[in-house]
Formats: sequence, structure tokens, C-alpha cells
Amino acid sequence: MMKRILYVFVVLLAICCNKADDGGDKPLGSSLEPIEVEEGKDLVGYILYSDGTRAEGVVVSDGFSCTVTNEKGVYQLARNDKARHVFFSYPNNCEITFDGNAVPEYYFKLPAKTNTALRHDFTLKKSGQIPPSKFVLYLIADSQVKLPYMESRFVDDIVADINADVAGRNYPCIAVTLGDDGDDNLYHVSKGTTTTTFKTVSNLYGHLKIPCFHCIGNHDHDKTIASGDDYYYRSLSSYEEAFSPVNYSFNFGNVHFVVMDDVRYTAPSTYTSGLLDEQVEWLRQDLSYVPTDRQVYVCLHIPIRGAASFQNRDALFDLLKPYPLKRIFAGHSHYNHHYIHTKHDNLHEWIVSAAHGLFWRGIIAKDGSYNGYGVCVVGKNGVEDEYYKSAKFDKSVQGRMLDPSKFTTWKDGRDNDNVRWTDKVICNIWNSDNQTYYKWKVELYEDGKKTMDMSLRNCQDYSVSDWIDMYTEFKSINNTHNCKIWRAVPVSKTSVKKVRAVDPYGNEYWITDVVNDPSVFVRY
Repeated sequence: MMKRILYVFVVLLAICCNKADDGGDKPLGSSLEPIEVEEGKDLVGYILYSDGTRAEGVVVSDGFSCTVTNEKGVYQLARNDKARHVFFSYPNNCEITFDGNAVPEYYFKLPAKTNTALRHDFTLKKSGQIPPSKFVLYLIADSQVKLPYMESRFVDDIVADINADVAGRNYPCIAVTLGDDGDDNLYHVSKGTTTTTFKTVSNLYGHLKIPCFHCIGNHDHDKTIASGDDYYYRSLSSYEEAFSPVNYSFNFGNVHFVVMDDVRYTAPSTYTSGLLDEQVEWLRQDLSYVPTDRQVYVCLHIPIRGAASFQNRDALFDLLKPYPLKRIFAGHSHYNHHYIHTKHDNLHEWIVSAAHGLFWRGIIAKDGSYNGYGVCVVGKNGVEDEYYKSAKFDKSVQGRMLDPSKFTTWKDGRDNDNVRWTDKVICNIWNSDNQTYYKWKVELYEDGKKTMDMSLRNCQDYSVSDWIDMYTEFKSINNTHNCKIWRAVPVSKTSVKKVRAVDPYGNEYWITDVVNDPSVFVRY
């Protein structure tokens, strides 16, 4: 095989995974022998540990194909013409370093492709505490920040709440966003309606005290670009400049994380869901280096659920099949939903409610959940605890009782048992379900004694629809099927009532507050 020796660097070499085009603080090349470039390869480099030793077996990719470093710490790739980054998958024995915007430093932005081989080196920092036996994963979905007041709400409510939660933890913590960090920001800028750019939104994460990996959403694609060739790839540029590549992986603890763009963007605000064939091929190569005893978590924006229209849905499930412990996390829908793929090894998909609630208009989303984020406590053998954390509320706040006599439709409505809603105890527990593989136990207590189990009905929360109609400019938003409304006919109308809810992990929550006025959802 013909080889070329790469003596002259096309770019300066980066240390500590620096992403900047100037290459970082100082070159490492003086202590490294030249790389003999293999025939057909044009993207090469070293990966070293900070103590100077070579990092063998680290997966490196350009987003289209993958390879691993050899015993000398050298990687070699044939760069795809569409590739805009070279990056590595953080090994689970290394510390995740991150920049001033909390973005992990795992990638380098590639210059325009030439006929000359490009060399770029990375440095990893070993940590004796990694891989952790347990860690906490924060999931931030749909912040959709586009106006200055939203910037402060996001930082003061969501970021500050996560930081406070992190401060009380004894385990390492990381965060992953689930898309729509922005909200068509460049389009609004072009219309002169906002000063918030994608870069401004990225800067907000500088307030976060832990590394945060990002996933692109439909509102993060650039809808201002002109139609034409490679429209999809050109729609990614502004997001990638502000945040990160859109398809990548990393390892933390016993988990291999995969983050992918599942928004098939074809024109401004026009998209379907799924994965391109080349994404599936990249994932196939990426997972080929992941042992089957590792957990695999896939982070997307648009949920898969039962949608047969999700492009390459079966191909994705086939690639995940060898891994007994796997999860899917998504956003996009603006409500909490746990979907179990019973035909695919009971794969658990958690769709996390929107951090913005209802576009920052108040403190709740359309399913009644407060503005917040998902929390998973992950151990060696899977998720040990998970819940939805409401910003500025205690973890124990998982729902609320509602006085049906105070809200439109419930006032005169009847359930399918022909009993009036006003004769029932109504409780919205927004992250609950009664599926076989994700089952909550919900009980009614009257005057301190359990009187009965409550039953679940997926129906609209009319306290939310009343709030939308009375206090926002929206009039047609509803969520008929994804509010988790538990109800029961009490023994006594005059008894003091409270609800005991136990989630699948054994967490016990007591719900005592009764809401009878939608104005409480207007502000904190």
C-alpha cells in the first residue's frame, strides 16, 4: 500500500480538544513522529492523553464514517465531501472537558477540503473517577429562546434550577438538550423582530455548571437560506457554528450516547422525521465499536413512538437490537410521554415536556406540567430513577388536584361511566402512565385513609385550556390525548382529600394542592 508521510501541518494542532480554527495554544508536533498517510486517506491525526501517552482504540469520525486510533494513537479517515467536522467519541475513562458555553470539546471544525491531507490532533484528560458507577443525566427539551426576556427566563428558571440540583448531588452530572434550543432565530433576526441569535442562545449555556451536549431540532435549522442543491446540509450551518455537529456519539459511565438529527428538513418550516441512509450507515459503523454489555441511549428531537412514517425506523431498531439496555429520549411534542416499543424489546422512549412550557407565556406546558426538564439517575445496569423536575419547585411536585366545577367543559361534562366530573376527584400527574412496563400506582385518601385506587384517562386538562384562552394570545392549542388525568368518585364529598402516587421506581409523591383558578399559571 502506498503511503505518504505528512510532515507539514495544514492547520496548527489543537490541545485539550480545542475546536477553534487557530488550533489552540501550542503545537504538539515537535514530540511526535510524522504520520505515514495511507492511500485513500486525507484526514489524520494523533489522539494523546494529557500525560503524553498514546490513546489507543478511540473512535474518530467525520460524521459519515468511523475509525479507531491504533497503538500509536493515530487515526486515519477518508474525509467525506460533506463533512464539516472531525470528532472523537469521548472514552468512558476520560473527563469531559467543556468550553465557556458548557459545550464539550470533542470536535474540530474542518477548513475547506483540498487535495492535501489534513492533520488534526486531540488531547484527552484521563480521570481516575471515570467511568462512574452512577451519574445524573439532565434532559432539556424545547427551550426555544428567541427574545431577550426568554433569555433571562431560561437562565433564571431552567439553568439556575439545574445548577441548584447539581450542587446537591454526590455523582457526576451531564446534560443533553433534545432539540429546539432556538426558535427560527435567524428568520426572526432577518425580520428585525429579535436580537437573539443562535450564538446568543449558545452563550446562555455558559451559566450551566456541567457539560451539555446538544441535539438539533426543526426550529434550529436555518429557514432563511435559499432553496437549491444540498438544502438540508446548508440549513445546518448556523446551528453547527453556534453549538456542535448534529450527528455524534460519546461515552459516559456504562452508557454509549448517540445524538442524531432526525429532522428531514426540505424547505423553510417543511420537514418530515427520520434518518437518512448515510446516517444509518454512520450509526452502524459507530455501534460496531460498542460492546453489547454497554447501555445505548439515543437522543433525538422528533419522537419515534409508533410512527411508521419515521424514515429508517426499522433500520434504527435493528441496529439497537443487540443491546439489552437501551433508551430513546426525544422532545418536540411539548408534553411528557413514556412510550414502550413492545415489538422492539420493550424499548423505552421518553418524550420530555418543553422547558419553555407554552413558549414562555406562563409556567406550564399544554399537558399541565410546569416549565422544567427531565432527570435520570443512571447506574451500571440501567436507569435507577427518573422523573420530571419542575423549575423552582421541589422534586415532590409531580401533579395537582383540580376542582372540575371551576373549569369550562368539566363543569357540565360526564365521564364514560356517566358520572359527572364535578362528582369526582380529578388529579393531573403529568409524567405518569399505567402501562405494563411503566406503571404508576395512584390512590385516593380521604380524611387520612385510603379509600380507593384512581384510574387514568388520557384527556384534556381544562384548567390548561382555560388558562390558554384567558391569559395568552393562543386560542386553538389543545392536548386532548396526552394529559394524564386520574379520577375517582370519592366516598364523601366533604372529606379532606389527598392523592398518593407511586412511580415505577418506588418514589412516593403526595398531592394535596387543589387548583381552582387558571390565573395561578400566569407567573411564579
